[in-house]
Amino acid sequence: MGSIEQVAREEHLDNPESRANAFAISALIYGDLSHSDWNVLDQHIRDRVAARRAFLRDQFSALGNSHS
Repeated sequence: MGSIEQVAREEHLDNPESRANAFAISALIYGDLSHSDWNVLDQHIRDRVAARRAFLRDQFSALGNSHS
């Protein structure tokens, strides 16, 4: 693992979004992803994060309503 990945891993180990972004950027830097592929992957990561946040918000909202 290179120094970029090591720092990203240590700082963002508990944050899946940050970890996914760090590895995607690393792949772009090392030439494993083209810029257009990185754009698609970056959008996918953002979409998944938004979907997960919406799901959790709905779950906690439903849980809060069931205790009222």
